[in-house]
Amino acid sequence: MTRTAREVVELYNLVVWNERNFKLADELMGDTVIRHEVGEAHTLTHEQAVRRIVEHWDMFDKLRFDLNLVVAGDDGEHVRSCISLRWS
Repeated sequence: MTRTAREVVELYNLVVWNERNFKLADELMGDTVIRHEVGEAHTLTHEQAVRRIVEHWDMFDKLRFDLNLVVAGDDGEHVRSCISLRWS
């Protein structure tokens, strides 16, 4: 199945994270995933990226991602998003 970059961002945040859909995480993650943080970037393998999601859910009872803004580029490959995260 082919998805747009926007669809991947929305599914990743709203379904993988909010609904704990780890099977979909396995489907959406690429061979490598680059995590951008302030001042640096980290490259994760596919397995590390999926495990990161599972391990975060193990730490919290509740997690909720809200997509406040999603802007997709005309090329269908680039997406910028503004996300809010709540946990307990």
